Amino acid sequence: MKRFSWRGWLLKPPSIEDFVRVLRAWRLWLLGALLGGAIGAACYYVFPPQYHASATVIVDHNLEQAWPEETDRKLFYYLERESRKLEDLAWSDATLEKVTQQVEGKSLSELRQELLALTQTHDGAWHFWAKAKDPELASALASGWAQSFVQTTREGIETALLLASTRQKYLTAQAHISEIQQMCSQIEAGISSLESLKPLLAKPETLSVLEVWRVREFAAWLNWSSTALYDVDQPGFYQTLEQIARERLLLCQETLATEQAALEETKTSVEGLEEQSVGLSPYLEVSPSIVEDLPVERLTTLAVYVFIGSVCTTLLVVLAVLIGSPSEEKDAS
Repeated sequence: MKRFSWRGWLLKPPSIEDFVRVLRAWRLWLLGALLGGAIGAACYYVFPPQYHASATVIVDHNLEQAWPEETDRKLFYYLERESRKLEDLAWSDATLEKVTQQVEGKSLSELRQELLALTQTHDGAWHFWAKAKDPELASALASGWAQSFVQTTREGIETALLLASTRQKYLTAQAHISEIQQMCSQIEAGISSLESLKPLLAKPETLSVLEVWRVREFAAWLNWSSTALYDVDQPGFYQTLEQIARERLLLCQETLATEQAALEETKTSVEGLEEQSVGLSPYLEVSPSIVEDLPVERLTTLAVYVFIGSVCTTLLVVLAVLIGSPSEEKDAS
């Protein structure tokens, strides 16, 4: 008798007899499908799948305001970068800790690895999914996560707006201090010129036209108060002009010191806001769309269990029919 070879039987192409034998076993197919469906239904009720719920948040990056004149390519990279920031913010400790405060008994690692999922992380609707064995817990997780994300994001937007305004205030203060420093330098230069002209001012008639013009110009520049100034050829002109110039210089230095102290405070505020900021755009807007009374469904339906059970048992029946009647011919010894 020829020895049966499993390798030969597996590698041999199917024959007409194999197809006929499988078709004749249609009763076994039907029985296997019914049995498999019953087993799948039993697994569904004995080991039920988890529930899942989804909350929706609308995210608007306002590209037309953030980058009104940029190319589509730069807008694409901007949208991709900002979306990654928001995705990181959704999975951050600050957001998930708010969820654990609303739903007790769940750790951050469980939320990240087992229970939560995020989809559609671009401009538009963001879907926050949660799964759990309890339908109420799944709904509470999804709703709490979406609301926590909105709250944390809005806090970041407020910080971004405050940071932008504080930076602008800092730049404006820097420009103002530069103007004050320039004014102080001009007053000091004018006082130095008066010191050099002091011997000549005792005899105004010895001054040249240019020197008289310089003195008058400096006097007119200093005369931004109600203080009366004399002309060059009047007695006491130099003393009055020097006194006013030194008063202006003292006031300018005091103003400069005050503005510099305010600038340091503004700089400290900017640094503190930069530490609090999560890098969000001040043009970003988020609003909850569907976060209450969420619909809850099973992850897998009963029909899927029944279908998988029927298909698996049918394939086993076909394999059993083929193995039970191998087409290898047996030769009598």
